[in-house]
Amino acid sequence: MTPGPDIRFAGGRRRGAAKLMWGALAAAVALHVAIPKSGVMVGKVPLTAADLVFGVALALGAVALPRALAPKGRFRICAAAVALGCFFFALRIVLPTFSSGRSLTAPEVGFLVALAVYPLVFPLIAMFAPAESAKALFRILAIGVAIVLAYGLAQKAFGPYNVVIRGVTANWTEAKSGGHFLADKDNVISSTGSLKLTSTYSNGNLLGVNLLLLLPCGIAGAKRWWLKLPFFAVGAIALALTGSRSVWVGAMFMLAIALVPTPRSLLPKLAAALALWIALGLFLFHTSLGRERVTRMSRANVATWGGRLVPALILWRGATQGNSIGSVLIGPYGRRREEIRASGGGAYEMFYAALFQEGGFIGLIVWLLPVWLSFREFWPWRRDPYVRGVMLGVIAWMCAAVADGGFWLPPTAFNFWCVLALGWLRIAALRSAEQRRREEARDWRTAPAFSR
Repeated sequence: MTPGPDIRFAGGRRRGAAKLMWGALAAAVALHVAIPKSGVMVGKVPLTAADLVFGVALALGAVALPRALAPKGRFRICAAAVALGCFFFALRIVLPTFSSGRSLTAPEVGFLVALAVYPLVFPLIAMFAPAESAKALFRILAIGVAIVLAYGLAQKAFGPYNVVIRGVTANWTEAKSGGHFLADKDNVISSTGSLKLTSTYSNGNLLGVNLLLLLPCGIAGAKRWWLKLPFFAVGAIALALTGSRSVWVGAMFMLAIALVPTPRSLLPKLAAALALWIALGLFLFHTSLGRERVTRMSRANVATWGGRLVPALILWRGATQGNSIGSVLIGPYGRRREEIRASGGGAYEMFYAALFQEGGFIGLIVWLLPVWLSFREFWPWRRDPYVRGVMLGVIAWMCAAVADGGFWLPPTAFNFWCVLALGWLRIAALRSAEQRRREEARDWRTAPAFSR
């Protein structure tokens, strides 16, 4: 791997900070993708190896900040927008809590980490990862996703509890409950009694939304072309076995976009689309999992989005009651938190509703701004397989997140901002290579004829 930039700590003495910074950052990415639940519970809050390593990376970044790389142009603007969002949400969540004389609850800690801590991986990558490291980081993603898929296959082959490595593939404290800790985490499909595929994420829905994000990037990062097809096939099976309808909808969007034909790829993509839609139809209507999760849903279940819509509507009514402009602009939680909770309202799984709950319309704009800036930058480079993988993963996750994004549970927020930053890093590498080619071509044209 390419080391990070040459960084000196205070005092001017070289201490290998570049290697430490790059190593911590790469390790944090690997752990958040491959074994995000390795660790213990501290009270009701998980403390994982991935978060500890990320904390080390943040500390190194803070010390070495004066000598960091300065991202150029729109990359710098986007990193600043992410940092601004972290500051806004930290103030929005912490100040009302401390002003009321109480400590943060476990759900509030989850919101704070997802909105104000994990996004810092974006400016960290922007400032400390050289452009040439983009492929190496994509390869780390690919290896991490391969580990997740392999462990998921082992769960199905040998039984989900027979392959648990306590403290590594599952949280040490949670795995103490013996043979039922996965069933206790809403992983049982009620109509069949079977467990969803959870792999190292300990939750089927959480695994599904993270695979939506990471699988296209993992396929792009696969080193050999002949690995990409089995990678995709096993990934598609894993998405199906998560049993999450939100994930299935996100996967359909991803396939629909990926298979939009171009003049050069018209016949291959049409053939692939036909094969995949036939496979999808067979899965939904001719397998027990597909039939139970889709075709036998009640009308009430569909109308209320699996019971998620009612509390979200209560949240909206609570925000708009009494013509409170402040609740609409910066979120109803704070002033009307207890009142909304008492009436059974609120949002958690529905990402955009939960984001409105915590930050209002201003919070939605602040969070979506870096995403919009990123896609504006990615679009001209959409034919590059790495950039295309980032775009597909983010779009698929954002579609699924309407109903269930798993954003407040680690490691989704970290993986989201990491994937988005890798798209920028890849574009920086492409621009650097393009600039070198232009300079070489100019030097060749201006060189004397006898020296060519």
